[in-house]
Amino acid sequence: MKCISCSKEIKDGSVFCEFCGSQQLEVSLLDESKEISKGEDGVYRWVYELNMWTNPGILITLLKVVLLATAFPTLLVSLLELFERGFSEAIEAFVTVGGIAGGIMVGLAIIAYIIIAVLNGGKYCVAFEMDEKGIRHIQMDKQFKRSQVLSMITVLAGALANNPTAMGAGLLANAKKTSYSQFSKVKNIKAKRNLNIIYVNESFERNQIYVSREDFNSVYDYIAKRCKKANIK
Repeated sequence: MKCISCSKEIKDGSVFCEFCGSQQLEVSLLDESKEISKGEDGVYRWVYELNMWTNPGILITLLKVVLLATAFPTLLVSLLELFERGFSEAIEAFVTVGGIAGGIMVGLAIIAYIIIAVLNGGKYCVAFEMDEKGIRHIQMDKQFKRSQVLSMITVLAGALANNPTAMGAGLLANAKKTSYSQFSKVKNIKAKRNLNIIYVNESFERNQIYVSREDFNSVYDYIAKRCKKANIK
């Protein structure tokens, strides 16, 4: 493993770095977690089952995308009105078009979210893989429940100890969609503890990391200390 401060290679499980003397606190906390497992390949893995009815994290992201998509045509119409008819007409067009288009799009987004939530049994099952270089968000197929993914991680970790990369391959084989954030390219990190979400954003990649309340600070610190160029909030 690498030191969290000087990035030099040190022995796995080290409490202090032999080179700079810094304490590797968050590593020991992750190793002691009941929900996060560490494979023979040094990769931390865990699964999170989000309740789509009580946690609005996905819905908030969806509404942001919808409103952003609505803003462009609204501004375009307003600019046309500004050049053709004047400022007051442009403001009126902005309010009218924005209100109607925004209302319709938000309504459709909420209906779509409800349908997806019903089809998925109100649950969003996602697994994560995290190492020194980055973190991968793995959306599992809807038929996989949290207990099944946990069993998959446990069985693969035990049976494939001599081939650790096979565990990650096993998860990816059952994935519906994946997204990866490379720590060296991350520009922004934002924590939403009330939603159990850590937003990890690159220039053209947006990632949402879900983690239990018990492990939230450990995972957040692990990510933050490795994203040297990130603006941390």
